[in-house]
Amino acid sequence: MLRPYKPFSTNEPPTLVRNIIDRDFGNFNNFKNQILETAKKRFGSGWVWWILNPDGTTEIVQTPYQDNPLMYRDCKILLGIDVWEHAYYLKYQAKREKYVNNIFNVINWNYPNRILIENN
Repeated sequence: MLRPYKPFSTNEPPTLVRNIIDRDFGNFNNFKNQILETAKKRFGSGWVWWILNPDGTTEIVQTPYQDNPLMYRDCKILLGIDVWEHAYYLKYQAKREKYVNNIFNVINWNYPNRILIENN
């Protein structure tokens, strides 16, 4: 069972992370929706990533199979979501959307926060 990173919380991102999300995606719901849509469009196995570009902007990208964005571009990874069926099939069957939505209950927001602090 997925459990929140911070017990008894809504697992909200810290202020810096939230501000970057709001700046680059308009609001947190747009951010989540873009991740969800990218995951749904990833045909077959792969990953969805939230990355930090050298110019300080962030974006959502996807890669096939075991690839990661560092193989193709200069960036820093803020978040990676495994959308291979092995990551979710036993619990969610073919319901990738439900799996990705539940990822937001367990994200360790301290990791992207640390990367963003180091790069601001």
